[in-house]
Amino acid sequence: MEPDNETYIYYLMESIRKICYVSNETWDQNFITNRYYDTIRVEGVKRKHKVKRGLFESVDFNLLPISQEEAKYIKAKFYWQGPQKFRTYNEAFEFFNKVGKAINCKECLLTNALSIISSKNKELRNKLLQEYINHENIKHKEFAKKLINDSIVSNLPNKKILIFSQFIAGIRQGDNRIPIQDLSEDSTNTLQHIFDSLNVTFPERSFLYLPDLKYTNVSDYRLLKTLEDLTFLNSIYLETGAAKIKKRPSQVKLHILEPNFLTLFNKYGINEIEFMNCIYTESRKKDNSLDWYKNVRNINYKDLFDRSKCTKSIHAIITSLREVKNKRLQVRAFGTETSLKFKDTSYDQIISELRYKIRCKEKVARDMDYSDERELHK
Repeated sequence: MEPDNETYIYYLMESIRKICYVSNETWDQNFITNRYYDTIRVEGVKRKHKVKRGLFESVDFNLLPISQEEAKYIKAKFYWQGPQKFRTYNEAFEFFNKVGKAINCKECLLTNALSIISSKNKELRNKLLQEYINHENIKHKEFAKKLINDSIVSNLPNKKILIFSQFIAGIRQGDNRIPIQDLSEDSTNTLQHIFDSLNVTFPERSFLYLPDLKYTNVSDYRLLKTLEDLTFLNSIYLETGAAKIKKRPSQVKLHILEPNFLTLFNKYGINEIEFMNCIYTESRKKDNSLDWYKNVRNINYKDLFDRSKCTKSIHAIITSLREVKNKRLQVRAFGTETSLKFKDTSYDQIISELRYKIRCKEKVARDMDYSDERELHK
Protein backbone atom coordinates (compact mmCIF):
# COMPACT_ATOMS: atom_id res chain seq x y z
CA MET A 1 0.00 0.00 0.00
CA GLU A 2 1.47 3.32 -1.10
CA PRO A 3 -0.88 6.14 -0.08
CA ASP A 4 1.23 8.84 -1.73
CA ASN A 5 1.68 7.02 -5.06
CA GLU A 6 -0.46 8.67 -7.75
CA THR A 7 -0.61 5.55 -9.93
CA TYR A 8 -1.63 3.42 -6.97
CA ILE A 9 -4.49 5.77 -6.05
CA TYR A 10 -5.64 5.96 -9.68
CA TYR A 11 -5.76 2.17 -10.09
CA LEU A 12 -7.58 1.77 -6.79
CA MET A 13 -10.24 4.25 -7.93
CA GLU A 14 -10.50 2.66 -11.38
CA SER A 15 -10.82 -0.82 -9.92
CA ILE A 16 -13.61 0.25 -7.57
CA ARG A 17 -15.40 2.16 -10.31
CA LYS A 18 -15.30 -0.72 -12.80
CA ILE A 19 -16.37 -3.37 -10.29
CA CYS A 20 -19.31 -1.23 -9.20
CA TYR A 21 -20.21 -0.17 -12.73
CA VAL A 22 -20.67 -3.78 -13.81
CA SER A 23 -22.44 -4.67 -10.55
CA ASN A 24 -24.11 -1.54 -9.19
CA GLU A 25 -25.17 -3.09 -5.87
CA THR A 26 -21.48 -3.49 -4.95
CA TRP A 27 -21.24 0.22 -4.07
CA ASP A 28 -23.00 -0.46 -0.75
CA GLN A 29 -21.08 -3.65 0.08
CA ASN A 30 -18.04 -3.85 2.35
CA PHE A 31 -14.80 -2.97 0.61
CA ILE A 32 -12.88 -6.18 -0.29
CA THR A 33 -14.33 -8.22 2.61
CA ASN A 34 -17.61 -8.69 0.71
CA ARG A 35 -15.86 -11.49 -1.19
CA TYR A 36 -14.70 -13.44 1.87
CA TYR A 37 -16.20 -16.12 4.10
CA ASP A 38 -15.32 -17.29 7.59
CA THR A 39 -15.28 -21.04 8.19
CA ILE A 40 -17.08 -21.80 11.45
CA ARG A 41 -17.60 -25.19 13.05
CA VAL A 42 -21.20 -25.67 14.19
CA GLU A 43 -21.99 -28.93 16.05
CA GLY A 44 -18.95 -30.56 14.48
CA VAL A 45 -19.86 -29.43 10.94
CA LYS A 46 -17.87 -26.78 9.07
CA ARG A 47 -20.04 -23.99 7.70
CA LYS A 48 -19.17 -20.88 5.72
CA HIS A 49 -20.47 -17.51 6.85
CA LYS A 50 -20.07 -14.34 4.84
CA VAL A 51 -17.64 -11.88 6.43
CA LYS A 52 -19.54 -8.87 7.72
CA ARG A 53 -16.71 -6.93 9.34
CA GLY A 54 -14.90 -4.14 7.54
CA LEU A 55 -11.33 -4.48 6.31
CA PHE A 56 -10.00 -1.86 8.72
CA GLU A 57 -11.70 -2.92 11.94
CA SER A 58 -8.49 -4.76 12.82
CA VAL A 59 -5.36 -6.09 11.15
CA ASP A 60 -6.80 -9.44 10.07
CA PHE A 61 -4.20 -11.78 8.59
CA ASN A 62 -6.97 -14.08 7.35
CA LEU A 63 -7.91 -11.28 4.95
CA LEU A 64 -4.58 -9.57 4.25
CA PRO A 65 -2.16 -11.50 2.00
CA ILE A 66 0.84 -10.58 4.19
CA SER A 67 2.67 -12.05 7.17
CA GLN A 68 2.86 -10.49 10.63
CA GLU A 69 6.48 -9.63 9.94
CA GLU A 70 5.60 -7.86 6.66
CA ALA A 71 2.83 -5.97 8.46
CA LYS A 72 5.46 -4.12 10.50
CA TYR A 73 6.63 -2.34 7.35
CA ILE A 74 3.25 -1.27 5.92
CA LYS A 75 3.42 2.39 4.93
CA ALA A 76 -0.33 2.88 5.31
CA LYS A 77 -0.71 1.85 8.96
CA PHE A 78 -2.94 4.87 9.48
CA TYR A 79 -5.81 2.94 7.86
CA TRP A 80 -6.10 0.91 11.08
CA GLN A 81 -5.52 3.83 13.43
CA GLY A 82 -8.35 5.93 14.89
CA PRO A 83 -11.86 5.92 13.41
CA GLN A 84 -12.39 3.77 10.30
CA LYS A 85 -11.55 5.76 7.17
CA PHE A 86 -14.19 3.90 5.16
CA ARG A 87 -16.14 0.66 5.12
CA THR A 88 -18.05 0.29 1.84
CA TYR A 89 -16.87 0.57 -1.77
CA ASN A 90 -18.73 3.87 -2.08
CA GLU A 91 -16.96 5.28 0.99
CA ALA A 92 -13.62 3.92 -0.27
CA PHE A 93 -14.10 5.61 -3.65
CA GLU A 94 -14.89 8.95 -1.99
CA PHE A 95 -11.86 8.58 0.28
CA PHE A 96 -9.44 7.86 -2.56
CA ASN A 97 -11.02 10.62 -4.65
CA LYS A 98 -10.08 13.10 -1.92
CA VAL A 99 -6.56 11.66 -1.83
CA GLY A 100 -6.35 11.97 -5.63
CA LYS A 101 -7.27 15.65 -5.42
CA ALA A 102 -4.73 16.21 -2.64
CA ILE A 103 -1.87 14.75 -4.69
CA ASN A 104 -3.13 16.35 -7.95
CA CYS A 105 -3.86 13.10 -9.79
CA LYS A 106 -5.27 14.28 -13.13
CA GLU A 107 -6.50 10.88 -14.32
CA CYS A 108 -8.40 10.51 -11.05
CA LEU A 109 -10.59 13.39 -12.27
CA LEU A 110 -11.72 11.32 -15.25
CA THR A 111 -12.35 8.30 -13.05
CA ASN A 112 -14.55 10.40 -10.77
CA ALA A 113 -16.47 11.76 -13.76
CA LEU A 114 -17.03 8.28 -15.23
CA SER A 115 -18.40 7.05 -11.91
CA ILE A 116 -21.44 9.29 -12.51
CA ILE A 117 -23.71 7.31 -14.84
CA SER A 118 -27.18 8.64 -14.02
CA SER A 119 -28.63 10.95 -16.69
CA LYS A 120 -29.96 13.12 -13.85
CA ASN A 121 -26.38 13.99 -12.90
CA LYS A 122 -25.12 14.51 -16.44
CA GLU A 123 -24.44 18.20 -15.82
CA LEU A 124 -22.18 17.38 -12.86
CA ARG A 125 -20.40 14.69 -14.87
CA ASN A 126 -19.74 17.11 -17.74
CA LYS A 127 -18.43 19.71 -15.31
CA LEU A 128 -15.90 17.19 -13.99
CA LEU A 129 -15.01 16.15 -17.54
CA GLN A 130 -14.35 19.77 -18.48
CA GLU A 131 -12.15 20.15 -15.41
CA TYR A 132 -10.19 17.12 -16.63
CA ILE A 133 -9.95 18.48 -20.21
CA ASN A 134 -8.49 21.77 -18.94
CA HIS A 135 -5.34 19.93 -17.83
CA GLU A 136 -2.34 19.28 -20.05
CA ASN A 137 -0.68 15.89 -20.60
CA ILE A 138 -3.75 13.77 -19.95
CA LYS A 139 -4.48 10.37 -21.52
CA HIS A 140 -8.04 10.72 -22.75
CA LYS A 141 -8.69 14.34 -23.72
CA GLU A 142 -10.44 13.59 -27.04
CA PHE A 143 -12.52 10.88 -25.38
CA ALA A 144 -13.69 13.32 -22.70
CA LYS A 145 -14.64 15.92 -25.33
CA LYS A 146 -16.71 13.38 -27.28
CA LEU A 147 -18.39 12.22 -24.08
CA ILE A 148 -19.48 15.77 -23.28
CA ASN A 149 -20.83 16.19 -26.82
CA ASP A 150 -22.52 12.77 -26.68
CA SER A 151 -20.88 11.90 -30.01
CA ILE A 152 -18.95 8.75 -29.11
CA VAL A 153 -21.30 6.12 -30.53
CA SER A 154 -22.66 8.20 -33.41
CA ASN A 155 -19.15 8.81 -34.78
CA LEU A 156 -18.32 5.12 -35.05
CA PRO A 157 -18.61 3.56 -38.56
CA ASN A 158 -21.34 0.93 -38.94
CA LYS A 159 -18.88 -1.88 -39.60
CA LYS A 160 -17.77 -5.12 -37.93
CA ILE A 161 -14.53 -6.99 -37.40
CA LEU A 162 -14.51 -10.74 -36.83
CA ILE A 163 -11.71 -11.89 -34.58
CA PHE A 164 -10.67 -15.50 -35.10
CA SER A 165 -9.77 -16.17 -31.48
CA GLN A 166 -8.82 -19.83 -31.43
CA PHE A 167 -9.22 -23.05 -33.38
CA ILE A 168 -8.87 -26.16 -31.23
CA ALA A 169 -8.51 -29.42 -33.12
CA GLY A 170 -8.36 -32.83 -31.51
CA ILE A 171 -8.91 -36.53 -31.95
CA ARG A 172 -11.37 -38.32 -29.70
CA GLN A 173 -10.44 -41.87 -28.83
CA GLY A 174 -13.00 -43.52 -26.58
CA ASP A 175 -13.56 -41.10 -23.68
CA ASN A 176 -10.26 -39.29 -24.25
CA ARG A 177 -9.66 -36.26 -26.46
CA ILE A 178 -6.09 -35.72 -27.65
CA PRO A 179 -5.39 -32.14 -28.79
CA ILE A 180 -3.51 -31.53 -32.03
CA GLN A 181 -0.53 -29.32 -31.19
CA ASP A 182 0.19 -28.02 -34.68
CA LEU A 183 2.23 -24.83 -34.55
CA SER A 184 3.69 -25.13 -38.05
CA GLU A 185 3.51 -22.47 -40.72
CA ASP A 186 1.39 -24.85 -42.80
CA SER A 187 -1.15 -24.93 -40.00
CA THR A 188 -1.37 -21.14 -39.83
CA ASN A 189 -1.74 -20.98 -43.61
CA THR A 190 -4.51 -23.60 -43.54
CA LEU A 191 -6.50 -21.60 -40.98
CA GLN A 192 -5.78 -18.35 -42.80
CA HIS A 193 -7.17 -19.83 -46.05
CA ILE A 194 -10.39 -20.68 -44.22
CA PHE A 195 -10.80 -17.11 -43.06
CA ASP A 196 -9.86 -15.71 -46.43
CA SER A 197 -12.76 -17.74 -47.84
CA LEU A 198 -15.08 -16.26 -45.21
CA ASN A 199 -13.90 -12.77 -46.08
CA VAL A 200 -14.97 -13.31 -49.70
CA THR A 201 -18.47 -14.25 -48.48
CA PHE A 202 -18.71 -11.38 -45.98
CA PRO A 203 -16.83 -8.44 -47.52
CA GLU A 204 -18.56 -5.99 -45.16
CA ARG A 205 -16.49 -7.45 -42.34
CA SER A 206 -12.78 -7.25 -41.74
CA PHE A 207 -11.08 -10.36 -40.36
CA LEU A 208 -8.25 -10.69 -37.85
CA TYR A 209 -6.40 -13.80 -36.70
CA LEU A 210 -5.87 -13.12 -33.00
CA PRO A 211 -2.93 -15.49 -32.31
CA ASP A 212 -0.81 -13.53 -34.82
CA LEU A 213 -1.47 -10.29 -32.95
CA LYS A 214 0.23 -11.67 -29.86
CA TYR A 215 3.57 -11.29 -31.66
CA THR A 216 2.94 -8.01 -33.46
CA ASN A 217 0.84 -5.85 -31.10
CA VAL A 218 0.65 -7.05 -27.49
CA SER A 219 -1.36 -4.01 -26.37
CA ASP A 220 -4.19 -4.67 -28.85
CA TYR A 221 -4.00 -8.39 -28.14
CA ARG A 222 -4.59 -7.84 -24.41
CA LEU A 223 -7.45 -5.44 -25.00
CA LEU A 224 -9.12 -7.85 -27.42
CA LYS A 225 -8.75 -10.77 -25.00
CA THR A 226 -10.36 -8.64 -22.28
CA LEU A 227 -13.21 -7.75 -24.64
CA GLU A 228 -13.68 -11.40 -25.50
CA ASP A 229 -13.95 -12.23 -21.79
CA LEU A 230 -16.66 -9.57 -21.48
CA THR A 231 -18.75 -11.30 -24.15
CA PHE A 232 -19.20 -14.20 -21.72
CA LEU A 233 -19.80 -12.10 -18.58
CA ASN A 234 -23.36 -12.81 -17.45
CA SER A 235 -23.61 -9.76 -15.19
CA ILE A 236 -23.71 -7.47 -18.24
CA TYR A 237 -25.93 -9.75 -20.34
CA LEU A 238 -29.63 -8.92 -20.49
CA GLU A 239 -32.07 -11.71 -21.23
CA THR A 240 -35.19 -10.97 -23.25
CA GLY A 241 -38.32 -9.96 -21.40
CA ALA A 242 -40.08 -6.66 -20.79
CA ALA A 243 -38.79 -6.14 -17.26
CA LYS A 244 -35.20 -6.66 -18.36
CA ILE A 245 -35.43 -4.68 -21.58
CA LYS A 246 -36.87 -1.58 -19.97
CA LYS A 247 -33.72 -1.35 -17.83
CA ARG A 248 -31.57 -1.41 -20.94
CA PRO A 249 -30.60 2.32 -21.06
CA SER A 250 -28.55 1.84 -17.88
CA GLN A 251 -26.68 -1.21 -19.13
CA VAL A 252 -22.91 -1.27 -19.31
CA LYS A 253 -21.33 0.82 -22.05
CA LEU A 254 -17.90 -0.25 -23.21
CA HIS A 255 -16.46 3.24 -23.50
CA ILE A 256 -17.48 4.05 -19.93
CA LEU A 257 -16.10 0.78 -18.61
CA GLU A 258 -12.73 1.39 -20.27
CA PRO A 259 -11.92 4.38 -22.53
CA ASN A 260 -9.15 2.37 -24.22
CA PHE A 261 -11.84 0.11 -25.69
CA LEU A 262 -13.10 3.09 -27.69
CA THR A 263 -9.56 3.68 -28.96
CA LEU A 264 -9.62 0.14 -30.34
CA PHE A 265 -13.01 0.65 -32.03
CA ASN A 266 -11.76 3.86 -33.63
CA LYS A 267 -8.51 2.25 -34.74
CA TYR A 268 -10.30 -0.53 -36.63
CA GLY A 269 -13.14 1.71 -37.83
CA ILE A 270 -15.97 -0.41 -36.39
CA ASN A 271 -18.90 -0.38 -33.99
CA GLU A 272 -18.97 -4.13 -33.35
CA ILE A 273 -16.34 -6.74 -32.53
CA GLU A 274 -17.15 -10.42 -33.07
CA PHE A 275 -15.16 -13.32 -31.66
CA MET A 276 -15.19 -16.80 -33.18
CA ASN A 277 -13.98 -19.90 -31.33
CA CYS A 278 -13.97 -23.32 -32.98
CA ILE A 279 -13.53 -26.86 -31.71
CA TYR A 280 -12.91 -29.52 -34.38
CA THR A 281 -13.05 -33.18 -33.38
CA GLU A 282 -12.32 -36.37 -35.27
CA SER A 283 -13.45 -39.59 -33.59
CA ARG A 284 -11.47 -42.78 -33.96
CA LYS A 285 -11.51 -46.29 -32.59
CA LYS A 286 -9.76 -46.85 -29.31
CA ASP A 287 -6.06 -47.59 -29.71
CA ASN A 288 -3.60 -47.30 -26.83
CA SER A 289 -0.48 -48.18 -28.81
CA LEU A 290 2.57 -45.93 -28.67
CA ASP A 291 2.68 -45.73 -32.48
CA TRP A 292 -0.87 -44.38 -32.54
CA TYR A 293 0.00 -41.57 -30.09
CA LYS A 294 3.13 -40.72 -32.05
CA ASN A 295 1.04 -40.48 -35.21
CA VAL A 296 -1.44 -38.13 -33.53
CA ARG A 297 1.36 -35.92 -32.19
CA ASN A 298 2.84 -35.55 -35.69
CA ILE A 299 -0.37 -34.85 -37.60
CA ASN A 300 -1.00 -31.32 -38.90
CA TYR A 301 -4.21 -29.42 -39.67
CA LYS A 302 -3.91 -29.88 -43.43
CA ASP A 303 -3.62 -33.67 -43.15
CA LEU A 304 -6.42 -33.72 -40.60
CA PHE A 305 -8.81 -31.74 -42.80
CA ASP A 306 -7.93 -33.78 -45.89
CA ARG A 307 -9.08 -37.02 -44.29
CA SER A 308 -12.29 -38.59 -45.61
CA LYS A 309 -14.40 -41.54 -44.49
CA CYS A 310 -14.09 -40.66 -40.83
CA THR A 311 -16.42 -39.36 -38.10
CA LYS A 312 -15.85 -35.68 -37.42
CA SER A 313 -17.64 -32.62 -36.04
CA ILE A 314 -17.20 -28.92 -35.43
CA HIS A 315 -18.58 -26.59 -32.80
CA ALA A 316 -18.30 -22.87 -33.59
CA ILE A 317 -19.24 -20.16 -31.10
CA ILE A 318 -19.63 -16.50 -32.05
CA THR A 319 -19.98 -13.76 -29.46
CA SER A 320 -19.82 -10.02 -29.96
CA LEU A 321 -19.81 -6.61 -28.31
CA ARG A 322 -21.54 -3.61 -29.90
CA GLU A 323 -21.26 0.12 -29.43
CA VAL A 324 -24.59 0.88 -31.08
CA LYS A 325 -27.08 3.38 -29.69
CA ASN A 326 -30.20 1.86 -28.11
CA LYS A 327 -29.04 -1.70 -28.76
CA ARG A 328 -27.82 -4.31 -26.35
CA LEU A 329 -24.11 -4.65 -25.77
CA GLN A 330 -23.70 -8.41 -26.09
CA VAL A 331 -24.78 -10.82 -28.81
CA ARG A 332 -24.21 -14.54 -28.39
CA ALA A 333 -24.65 -17.40 -30.84
CA PHE A 334 -23.47 -20.56 -29.14
CA GLY A 335 -25.21 -23.17 -31.27
CA THR A 336 -24.42 -26.87 -30.96
CA GLU A 337 -21.79 -29.29 -32.18
CA THR A 338 -22.40 -30.14 -35.85
CA SER A 339 -21.54 -33.47 -37.45
CA LEU A 340 -19.74 -33.27 -40.80
CA LYS A 341 -20.30 -35.64 -43.71
CA PHE A 342 -18.50 -38.94 -43.20
CA LYS A 343 -17.36 -39.55 -46.77
CA ASP A 344 -16.13 -36.03 -47.58
CA THR A 345 -12.99 -34.19 -46.51
CA SER A 346 -13.42 -31.47 -43.90
CA TYR A 347 -11.91 -28.32 -45.39
CA ASP A 348 -14.90 -27.14 -47.45
CA GLN A 349 -17.34 -28.39 -44.83
CA ILE A 350 -15.65 -26.30 -42.14
CA ILE A 351 -15.92 -23.18 -44.30
CA SER A 352 -19.58 -23.90 -45.02
CA GLU A 353 -20.37 -24.43 -41.34
CA LEU A 354 -18.60 -21.23 -40.26
CA ARG A 355 -20.51 -19.26 -42.91
CA TYR A 356 -23.73 -20.72 -41.53
CA LYS A 357 -22.77 -19.80 -37.94
CA ILE A 358 -22.02 -16.20 -38.92
CA ARG A 359 -25.46 -15.94 -40.53
CA CYS A 360 -27.01 -17.51 -37.42
CA LYS A 361 -25.33 -14.87 -35.26
CA GLU A 362 -26.71 -12.13 -37.52
CA LYS A 363 -30.20 -13.60 -37.15
CA VAL A 364 -29.83 -13.76 -33.36
CA ALA A 365 -28.93 -10.05 -33.36
CA ARG A 366 -31.84 -9.11 -35.64
CA ASP A 367 -34.36 -11.11 -33.62
CA MET A 368 -33.04 -9.68 -30.37
CA ASP A 369 -33.20 -6.09 -31.61
CA TYR A 370 -36.70 -6.60 -33.04
CA SER A 371 -37.91 -8.15 -29.78
CA ASP A 372 -36.41 -5.29 -27.76
CA GLU A 373 -38.07 -2.65 -29.90
CA ARG A 374 -41.47 -4.31 -29.53
CA GLU A 375 -41.07 -4.55 -25.74
CA LEU A 376 -40.02 -0.92 -25.44
CA HIS A 377 -42.98 0.38 -27.43
CA LYS A 378 -45.71 -1.62 -25.70
